[in-house]
Amino acid sequence: MVTILGIESTAHTFGIGVVCDGKVLSNVKDLMSTESGGLIPIEVGCFIFSVKVICALATLLNPQVQTKRSPDFVSGFPQFGQNSINKKNFYYF
Repeated sequence: MVTILGIESTAHTFGIGVVCDGKVLSNVKDLMSTESGGLIPIEVGCFIFSVKVICALATLLNPQVQTKRSPDFVSGFPQFGQNSINKKNFYYF
């Protein structure tokens, strides 16, 4: 049984997903949009800062995820947790 935690972020999106043996257990994401003026960097930064906690909590509180053990692999973007994750099982995309 292989469990993978995926963390994704772009300029205006943030998401966390958990896959176990090819089955998606959780895929929580949020997208920032504006009605006018485009993406303002300080607002995008505040958005990402606030939704990452919400996405993480929603993922961890998902009953399907709670029954699983710690992930075997973590995939994500290079800026996330570089110092705290075992690089052997961390894959950058």
